[in-house]
Amino acid sequence: MPAAAPPVPTYTQFTTVCWSVRAHNRRCGAFAHPYPIPGKRGRVHQPDFTSDICVGAAHDGSIDVSAEEMERRCSADVQCAGYCYALSSNLSAFPRGRAQHAAVPLVGFWNHLPAMPGYATRFKEDLRAIDEAGRGGGSPALVPAMREWADHTWRKLRGFNVSLRAGNRSAPAVPFEEKLRRVMADMRSFGEAALPSRVRKLPVFYLFAGADVITARGFFPHAPRVLLTSGLPFGDVGCFLHAPCATSMRRAALAALDNWQWHGFAWSEEKHLDRVLVTEPRLLNEHNATFGVAPLILTCLHALGATLEAIDRRPGTNLVTLALSDGTRVSYQALGLGWRPLDEDLADLDRMLEPSPPPVRAPASLYAPPPPAAAEAATAEAREH
Repeated sequence: MPAAAPPVPTYTQFTTVCWSVRAHNRRCGAFAHPYPIPGKRGRVHQPDFTSDICVGAAHDGSIDVSAEEMERRCSADVQCAGYCYALSSNLSAFPRGRAQHAAVPLVGFWNHLPAMPGYATRFKEDLRAIDEAGRGGGSPALVPAMREWADHTWRKLRGFNVSLRAGNRSAPAVPFEEKLRRVMADMRSFGEAALPSRVRKLPVFYLFAGADVITARGFFPHAPRVLLTSGLPFGDVGCFLHAPCATSMRRAALAALDNWQWHGFAWSEEKHLDRVLVTEPRLLNEHNATFGVAPLILTCLHALGATLEAIDRRPGTNLVTLALSDGTRVSYQALGLGWRPLDEDLADLDRMLEPSPPPVRAPASLYAPPPPAAAEAATAEAREH
């Protein structure tokens, strides 16, 4: 039996524009900025024509290769965050100009200049630590590290004093945990009054959700599976295994969750999420990871009393599933909807909704069993239903 192919990063389209060389986010060429400057906002300007990813690069950092070859090179390069790829060879299709060649590898996605339409721009999601953890390979410590990170983050967040009313700094202040408790109570009361009990036990598919597992669990507390999706990446989960990266990720998560509570847990500012979870991590931090929504989902689940037991991803995709101690499975997939024909988007959604086997639990030696009281409560609930 042939050996399985090694896991590779996945690529998700999230926009149809690329950026000028003056945006300082090219990986190759004369305008390359390959490395973050430790302790500063910016990256080192260092022309690069010789790294494996940059072989054949033009002056402007573009490369004459196929999209498949660009992904192969980007996957092997730590600093590569994704790439732009021209959708046409006709120069008239690019009213704001076009790079010399079709493929443009990038180190990040920040921009304060007019963008160039006519491209498919895709971000890289490095989820290989999940595959290794699931096989008992190179990252068996991933789930314990994620659980410890979530516990530490929630202990810091729960005591934050926040305004009781959304967007009102003069309102009385309460701890973050208390505000979340009140919001969850309102959701559950409304759900109990408006939704039949059998409906509240059905699986939940939540489009454009981002990390909002709070709403899904609030209205559907007995759903056996929750599927979330948005245009944000899940995140480079290897960051949980490295203390400096995990610390930076915690600061970003606290900022994002504070923005969410400021709007009453009803919505988050997309630009803020993109900045603190995607753009700034690669612009500011020398560990050069994309944080994504994973830290927010983990913190929210921990706040709700759920414990992560296992993590897996569907082979060849960026569909990640978290198995929780209460038997619930929470899945997330980054999907760039609206950039392609409708039938292609619908096909992606159909694939996402295909049944998946539950993630394999880690060995009992790594994870403690649920406390007896929780097990008895679950058994009693099962008998009632």
